[in-house]
Amino acid sequence: MYMRLSRSAKRQKKFLGITLIAVTSSILIIGMGLIANVTAYDLGYITFQDLINKTKSILNSMRTLEKFNGHYHQ
Repeated sequence: MYMRLSRSAKRQKKFLGITLIAVTSSILIIGMGLIANVTAYDLGYITFQDLINKTKSILNSMRTLEKFNGHYHQ
């Protein structure tokens, strides 16, 4: 199971009878995901290879996020 960064928060709004969904993420949630994976490895819930795969997935997903002056923003 891999973490999808863009699914951390959803906001709905009606516009002309159509429900619009804004999907956002935050650096806090990304950091907590990384810490959760390391903790799961430390406690023996996942293997080292799973930890590497999950971390790579998160870091690859971060490459797709928008940046402003080199910093991630919402």
